[in-house]
Amino acid sequence: MSAEPDPIYSLEDVGPATVIHFTTDHLANQPRLYQLYEIVDSDGKNRLVLDFSTVTMITSLALVVFVSLRRKVIDKGGKLSIYGLEENLVDLFHRSRLQNFFPICQTQQEALSMVLASSR
Repeated sequence: MSAEPDPIYSLEDVGPATVIHFTTDHLANQPRLYQLYEIVDSDGKNRLVLDFSTVTMITSLALVVFVSLRRKVIDKGGKLSIYGLEENLVDLFHRSRLQNFFPICQTQQEALSMVLASSR
């Protein structure tokens, strides 16, 4: 009997938004990371906030997952924002020009406001 993999995130519904709290400090090519797609595809969630407050390292493969997740959310008419990035990860997002794709917020409340704001 194989053990269930350690969870790398937990979910919190806040009104119509879902906050994904990462519970690991390193995000790499974990199989559980790909299960984020199910939140959009199967569960129909399209207002997502990613909480990186525990994360100290993100691999390029994990970044690809987040870019794909963002595309899925937008295709469903939704929004995605992030918060809790350490300074080195903010630098990574800027060097990768990902700040143009992901609104980087300081707090969970700011990130929630961003995804819950009506499109104009």
